[in-house]
Amino acid sequence: MDYIIEKMDRFTLAGYERNFDFDSAYKYIPEFWDEFMEMKRKDTDININGVFGVCIDDIGKDNKFRYMIADMYDGGKLPGGFTTFDVGAYYWAKFTSTGPLPDSLQKLNSYVKNTWLRDNGKYEMAAAINIEMYTMGDMSSSDYISEIWIPVKEKQEYQMK
Repeated sequence: MDYIIEKMDRFTLAGYERNFDFDSAYKYIPEFWDEFMEMKRKDTDININGVFGVCIDDIGKDNKFRYMIADMYDGGKLPGGFTTFDVGAYYWAKFTSTGPLPDSLQKLNSYVKNTWLRDNGKYEMAAAINIEMYTMGDMSSSDYISEIWIPVKEKQEYQMK
């Protein structure tokens, strides 16, 4: 699996979020996106386009996590019900997905979480977040490009003494 490692400074995201269960997220997050797009269509004051989908694993109970449909935030008033999230400075492993959503991105996300993190030998998660990055284009196309970003750090090597 091809990926790049890129250092990024701290940044802030603004968006609309909801809590999801890990076991059913692949079913319900696409529905959340549909709800968000319908809400955006009806309310022209919503200035979030959804460049990012952000999984934030900080709830700590009941097998749940926060998911935010977000854009970069540079200040200003947010619509009611919207919030911000500060992302620390990290090195990011960025993986590219090609194909129609949501299947291509969900398959890549499963691979990164279940195989790459376990088998790569050099990197481990640096924070409990995962960012999906969406490009402009036809999301149902076989050549649609999206990405998964995960914050990483080099694994510590321990030696028995």
